[in-house]
Amino acid sequence: MKLIMKTILTGDKSVKNFCLAIIILLLSFVAIHPNAYAATPIRGLAGDLWADTIIGQPSFSEITPYDIVKDKLFLSNGLTVDRSVSPGRLYVYDSGNSRVLGLDLDTCYATSSGRCQPQIVIGQPSFNTSACNGDSGFQNYPLRASASAATLCSIPEETNSVGESGAGASLAVDSNGALYVPDYGNSRVL
Repeated sequence: MKLIMKTILTGDKSVKNFCLAIIILLLSFVAIHPNAYAATPIRGLAGDLWADTIIGQPSFSEITPYDIVKDKLFLSNGLTVDRSVSPGRLYVYDSGNSRVLGLDLDTCYATSSGRCQPQIVIGQPSFNTSACNGDSGFQNYPLRASASAATLCSIPEETNSVGESGAGASLAVDSNGALYVPDYGNSRVL
């Protein structure tokens, strides 16, 4: 922009007119399509460039091809047992859903149905979400949603298909019961 302004002030008349035309064109586009460059999509505006309806998923931030529920895994990779409590706590890395599920083994052993339910979810706000940092639909691509202490991201944006590159990881628990989770998509360990 500085170069354009300098050219306008010091260049010949034809270059000045060309630069002014470019600036007017850009400002006109932004005025007509203000939502095209919004950091967060504003859906439902007349003439906007964002989809208003999604079919087959709970929200725009979800891309997993399966139902996201408490007792099903998608691309599970890695597990560990926390032996700092008795009889133990099992952690399972559910990479397709960008989460870690925790199961109290004492509760599981007491279940007569044989169907054990997790009591802990790490990396997601609930058992029914699977969004990478809250945005698995990559609505702000090429910008990634910011990571936080409460999020995981095991499906990178450049993935062509959700099923092809869920990042598996080995989990670890120390003698005090602290769980260590590799967060592939955010290049960190939680």
